[in-house]
Amino acid sequence: MGDVLNSKSLAARTNLLVLFVVAIYLMTQLAAQFTLGQGWLSKNLYLFLVGIQIFIILLPGLFFLRVHKLRSAVFLHIRKLSVTEAFLIVLMAGASGFIASVLNAYAVSVLERLGPVKVGGIPAPESISELWLQIFVFALLPAVCEEFFFRGIIYRSFESLGSGVALGVSAIYFALFHFDLRNFLGPLFLGFLITWYCYRTNSIFAAVLAHFVNNLLAVLAGWFGRETVEASMVLDKDTLGQMFSLACFAGVVLFILMKAFEGITRKKVPKKLQNSFSVSIVLHWPVCLFLCTYVIIGVVFLSSLLKQ
Repeated sequence: MGDVLNSKSLAARTNLLVLFVVAIYLMTQLAAQFTLGQGWLSKNLYLFLVGIQIFIILLPGLFFLRVHKLRSAVFLHIRKLSVTEAFLIVLMAGASGFIASVLNAYAVSVLERLGPVKVGGIPAPESISELWLQIFVFALLPAVCEEFFFRGIIYRSFESLGSGVALGVSAIYFALFHFDLRNFLGPLFLGFLITWYCYRTNSIFAAVLAHFVNNLLAVLAGWFGRETVEASMVLDKDTLGQMFSLACFAGVVLFILMKAFEGITRKKVPKKLQNSFSVSIVLHWPVCLFLCTYVIIGVVFLSSLLKQ
């Protein structure tokens, strides 16, 4: 395992894996839209999302580990978190989640200069049973499957190029995978933080917990605010100003929590690897194709705003 892990070839193969997952993901979305229709997707949303998480994100990653004979417990850093670490991660997830939502709100406000922007989100649950279903589908399952993929396979595969490189690649891939200009800055910000949690604790459970808490808060917000949820919200200067002030306060709280987290994880941080920026990996053809696909989807979205 060591020879493969410490070579650039593993990073290159991971780029191919990401491109494969992206291709299957997009083709599945298009096929579902054209063959099943929006009505079927809306009615079977939960089933469709479960299928994406398991068959498109989780299984290809498991196959990747098996083909390259990588031991999951060692490669993915499956290690326990202390109670204090878990507690601080929960608090940081709450503060960072709000900051991420403000970043997305500012992105939407910029896009609205081109035309009216519809802001999608988690549909408000209509019953306790649906609330539990949403916690599983929107919070627990993505936390496990997506963190296994982004902070497990991707981050670990790029670690041989340096901790900083691995952190950046994992976060950027995570943000791009959402394929939504309205929801890019938030995931990018969270992607860096979540990967940093993994680096500090040397455990993938840190990422799973942070992702779960962030999505759980979104689900609970929909549940408790279900009576006042609107399809769109007006982001005027006053609203953005208030959000910015609250985000600054959350940022101060987050900074304090991060310093405390650094202190308690001081002995767990792995030996820092020197950054080894590789142009061949960054400009690898799967990466370029992925970026081109994202740009095309972004241009189509912007064009749709201009036509409205």
